[in-house]
Amino acid sequence: MSTPQFFSTSLSSNEPQKGDRKNLDLRTRDGNIDAEIWLMPPGRVEDPLSGMEKKRTTLYLYSRDGYVSAKVNTVHPSAPFLLDIYARDGRVTVLLPRSFNGPLRLTARHGSVVLSDELQQRSALLSTAERTRRYFVGETFGLTEQDWQGDELKVEARDGKIRVRYIDEVETTQRGFLGRIFSR
Repeated sequence: MSTPQFFSTSLSSNEPQKGDRKNLDLRTRDGNIDAEIWLMPPGRVEDPLSGMEKKRTTLYLYSRDGYVSAKVNTVHPSAPFLLDIYARDGRVTVLLPRSFNGPLRLTARHGSVVLSDELQQRSALLSTAERTRRYFVGETFGLTEQDWQGDELKVEARDGKIRVRYIDEVETTQRGFLGRIFSR
């Protein structure tokens, strides 16, 4: 969607500088983020601040104290996207569209990383170092990391579990009564 110029002007000095502006930037200090995101087919879209054509959609979710849940839906064909999530104290759940093709960088400082079985079958583990797991989902098409402008997921959870699965997958984990109460 194109944004009228008067909505694109900086509202405060805390906003990102020119070129750093995100398509979606959700932040909370003491609360959860439960976002259902719809990505539309691309057109020729210009960043109103830089005047340059945007290559991919950038999404940023940040929670200082609470869980983050992101459900990404696409209307085909959709522009590639970068989803960047940080949760200081809480779990992170990401539901990706089946069309996702790109790297995953998942860092759990005091928690674990869990990919669904279906996502794991389409992924290649690239590295595991210092609490960070790097995967590639789908086909690489021979591009290097510096050239990559396709889909990308970056998640950092300081104190919590990271779970990633496809949006249309049924969650297979069966929890007992106490597990359902304490999983939030």
